[in-house]
Amino acid sequence: MNENSKEAIIAKYTDKSRYKPEYIFGNVYVDEERITETLKSKDEKEIFEKEFKTAKRFSDKFGYDVFMLPQKEGNIIYIEKHSNPDIITAGMFIDIKGPSGSETSIKTRFRESVHQADGVLLSINKLISILKVKSWIEDKLRRMDNHDGFLVIIEVGRENKKYDVFEVKGKGLEKAPLNGSRDFHPRSNKI
Repeated sequence: MNENSKEAIIAKYTDKSRYKPEYIFGNVYVDEERITETLKSKDEKEIFEKEFKTAKRFSDKFGYDVFMLPQKEGNIIYIEKHSNPDIITAGMFIDIKGPSGSETSIKTRFRESVHQADGVLLSINKLISILKVKSWIEDKLRRMDNHDGFLVIIEVGRENKKYDVFEVKGKGLEKAPLNGSRDFHPRSNKI
């Protein structure tokens, strides 16, 4: 297997033996480089904390292992897209985005993510309808190239987060499992 192939990179970062026990939080595994980079600036620490909380909620809700990747400047992990996604879960590179909840911010974060990963986890800390977010993304898709198969995980709300999962099909979004072999449904309605 080519060491730069998507499969080899995923195998490397999902090897649980590479993670120190102090960087394992339930089903969330944080790369040591990610911790090191986080300590370098207040901004990096804030970004990490938001992404970690999102990853932890996601993992707790759905029972998936989540591997938080290093975020070192200039470090390209996902060679095919020449990018550095935030996490690996269910065998896919996923980028975590935290748009403000406005139509513009959601469309912008979605557009950015399709060039960075296999999917996006949009974490919107606002009381907003998932169907409204879905329609905004579909509106954006009408003006974009084909991104069939791209996964969109939407998390909305303040306290009791609600989730839905879609896959890009043509110029729209269809309800989807996280991957073809395992249904993607919450274990319960509570986080």
